[in-house]
Amino acid sequence: MGIVMLILSPCLMIFPLVYLFLRHAEEFYNHPSTASSRRWSNLSLWILREYNEVEHFFKHRMNNSTVYSLDYFKQFPTPLVSIVAKFISFVSGGLAGILLILGFLGESILEGHVSCLLLHVCF
Repeated sequence: MGIVMLILSPCLMIFPLVYLFLRHAEEFYNHPSTASSRRWSNLSLWILREYNEVEHFFKHRMNNSTVYSLDYFKQFPTPLVSIVAKFISFVSGGLAGILLILGFLGESILEGHVSCLLLHVCF
């Protein structure tokens, strides 16, 4: 199973990247600079606006809050980082599975030189 996952890993890496691109293609096309930045949604702007607040006061207040909101959002990973992290954990899990199976098949494989172990894993 681990060998199959290792063979399919290029396809499995391409799929999440294509999915991410197609999911946000319209935003990438119309607003390329906002692909990696975060901004207030229309609902949040509507909720945060005070009753009868003048537009320039509201923009000034939102611009002042940007520094604090960016510090808050830095705590959470972006979708691209989480997809790459999932892929890395998937591939490393496959390699760990191969090593586990090799360990059960013959402990002499794991007791040999590290270069021999790498040759067994790669081929």
